[in-house]
Amino acid sequence: MADHPDVSIVITTYNGWALTKKCLASLVDSAKSSALSAEIILSDNCSTDDTPRAWQDFQNDKWPVRYRRNQENLGYLRNANAGAAEARGTFLCLMNNDVIVRPGWLDAMVEVLRKNEEVGLVGPKYLSAKGKVVECGGAIFSDGTAVQLGNASQIDDPRFSYVNDVHYCSMACVVMRTALFLELGGYDERYIPAYYEDVDLCFRIAERGFRVVVDSLVRITHLFGGSHDLQETLQLMDKNRKTLVERWKDRLERLHPPPGTPPARLRSWPRGSTIVFHWSFLVNPDSTTGSLRNWRLLLEARRRGHHIVYVGENLPVEQPFLDMLQKHGIEVRDHVIGLERDLVRELASAHAISAAIMSFGVAEERYGHLYDLIDPAIVRIFDTVDVHFIRDLRSHQVSATWGEIQRIAPGRLPESAYVEIASMLRCDAVLLVSEAEQQILTRDVGLPAEKFHVVSTIHEADSSIRSFADRGGFSFIGYGGHLPNVDSIEYIVASIWPGIRRQLPHAQLNVYGYKLPPKVLALDEPTAGVFVRGFVEDHRAAIAASRVMLAPLRFGAGVKGKICEAFAVGTPVVTSPMGAEGIDAEGHALAVETDAQRFIDRAVEIYLNEDVWARASRNGLHLVQQRFSAVAAGDRLIEAIAAGKKLRSQNTPWRHVACAAMAPLKLQENPKDIAGRVGRKVTNALYRLRSSRNPLVRGLIKLLRARGIS
Repeated sequence: MADHPDVSIVITTYNGWALTKKCLASLVDSAKSSALSAEIILSDNCSTDDTPRAWQDFQNDKWPVRYRRNQENLGYLRNANAGAAEARGTFLCLMNNDVIVRPGWLDAMVEVLRKNEEVGLVGPKYLSAKGKVVECGGAIFSDGTAVQLGNASQIDDPRFSYVNDVHYCSMACVVMRTALFLELGGYDERYIPAYYEDVDLCFRIAERGFRVVVDSLVRITHLFGGSHDLQETLQLMDKNRKTLVERWKDRLERLHPPPGTPPARLRSWPRGSTIVFHWSFLVNPDSTTGSLRNWRLLLEARRRGHHIVYVGENLPVEQPFLDMLQKHGIEVRDHVIGLERDLVRELASAHAISAAIMSFGVAEERYGHLYDLIDPAIVRIFDTVDVHFIRDLRSHQVSATWGEIQRIAPGRLPESAYVEIASMLRCDAVLLVSEAEQQILTRDVGLPAEKFHVVSTIHEADSSIRSFADRGGFSFIGYGGHLPNVDSIEYIVASIWPGIRRQLPHAQLNVYGYKLPPKVLALDEPTAGVFVRGFVEDHRAAIAASRVMLAPLRFGAGVKGKICEAFAVGTPVVTSPMGAEGIDAEGHALAVETDAQRFIDRAVEIYLNEDVWARASRNGLHLVQQRFSAVAAGDRLIEAIAAGKKLRSQNTPWRHVACAAMAPLKLQENPKDIAGRVGRKVTNALYRLRSSRNPLVRGLIKLLRARGIS
């Protein structure tokens, strides 16, 4: 037996060997697959059945059982304290003898504590013997009445399927740090013999500044083999509830909901404001830069104390990234076509939503008007990820000069541009990834500057960087479904790589990317030093292994995440003006060239000259830390929400015109309501604007007519 195991599991028991036997059997079985060391302390309250002898049948080497017996029946509360006093583990698991655990339960709960120092106690989702949800944490009303959250819900109900802050967890099976339990003096004996001691302990943990959470992904069966009859239980609960109210009167009045609060609102009561993120695709941080940015933005907003709801589309039943989000305390919901209104109503009734962030126009068109209809106080934010119509226009300007590419003629914008512009105008704030996009939208398109806020790509700088000598070869990485990446790969192989190989005959080019198309895979040519690797599990490690990244992007928009990811691992980059747009690192961390031969020469120079390489590596790392961190992005997001709230009351004609573009979609939902509501708001604005010569206004009116609006 380890002198200092990871966990001490303290089981309190008094007779009930039939239950204790099932509990011990499940523990011994789960120990086989656990990475933790543990001791099982069976704390016996003078049982008179088979308990004093039969426990030895479950002795094992992995999680050895230690039996202790009180000299007299101390009752549950004192028995638990006595057992915990003998714990030698870093973590303490308090367990009733009437629970059955599953493999992986303890590792998951300990992981929550290890990864979140601010968490003081974690509990599971309790199921009945028939597999029904009994409890997923608990809430306490201001009069001390306790409510079991999630009771009778579906086992996979998304409302109760993430690590959630709660008022308390029933102590049938919870894990906390042993030192914290002992510092608090264990259970308070004023609640002898039992009931409400668990609530009091959770309140004292919270008083110390720690969070009390339930990990709903951990499911434990609770058989409820109570030692008191119903009448006695009710009397004890009422007595100890009054004790709790007397002790915690101030807290209950300040922080707890009044009796009668709707059940839907109880699960979010301990938290502050809620931010809802609508993302039209699965958030997969290993796929695209935009997805990685939104992934880190979700986590940063959650770290700041906001409750986060992520609404995705066509979410798979099993997906490791979704599990990771839920482990971070993010509520994951699936977009269902036709049920958008129901989802928004449910979220608005359950949470105090401060903002709804909609990435891409499709999400804004589906949900933006619903938030406006159901709760106008909610700030609506359109997250462009990057401005799509700018990228699309540039795809036809490959041979244009950089000066021509940087400007846009609003009179020649395609209809798709006005669809995206309409989304910007309908919302209270717009997130862009670069100042360059903001300049184009305000200078050339004429949109109001106060709407825009730059939340760039987000990158985490490595603490240790591989040395010049420990690297080799060149790299390129990019999502295969993104046309600028495919064009760039083809351009490298055709126009850049042959020149590099002439100067460095043994050099290698490694091409990485998620879902690379067949025409890119066909470029794999080991004899020429070209290796098309495709998807790689750890893209940062792959980039860090190379000495130089090549990124001769010829069209696109926004900040190029591949370049900042290279900076984050200390890899210098040679790119084009398009690739450098919005990064502002030329001459410090970035080599920028338009001519193919100069591009080749710069790449070779950085590859061979350690001093040049080291300077670019250091500068890139510093840039990421200063401008592209999650903290900086979080600050700008909060600023955007605050600014959007101020703009919420502005009733501009342009907003009305943009809202009119939603009429066909709204008419499908509620014709009577929308026909009058939209018509009255928009008619006067259109009368004033239809004779306007402003290219933006003319384009929006053209969009309305194209959608059948006279």
